[in-house]
Amino acid sequence: MTAQKGSAFLLKIGDGAAPPAYETVAGLRTTQMSINGDSVVVTHKDSGGWRELLSGAGVRSVSVSAAGLFTGSEAEVRIRNHALAGTIEDYELSFESGERMRGRFLV
Repeated sequence: MTAQKGSAFLLKIGDGAAPPAYETVAGLRTTQMSINGDSVVVTHKDSGGWRELLSGAGVRSVSVSAAGLFTGSEAEVRIRNHALAGTIEDYELSFESGERMRGRFLV
């Protein structure tokens, strides 16, 4: 994702279908966003003193704090229920630039 002026995005929740259709829950502006990745180290005695990492392995996470306007829709009720139940669901963050971040997240 390239650097952008501002950081507004739409929060959308999936409808539970496969593939999911997304419904807008809120228009938000980020107050904080971090993308983290912990890699798996596969260094061994023949690595020649270099630290080696296993490509594509490990744990990745996205954390977003934001404020904005919610739609007051059924989708908002669904996201609240999933958050309170600790349920993992399909979500999409749709940025002003047109880029999207989709995945199954815990809210």
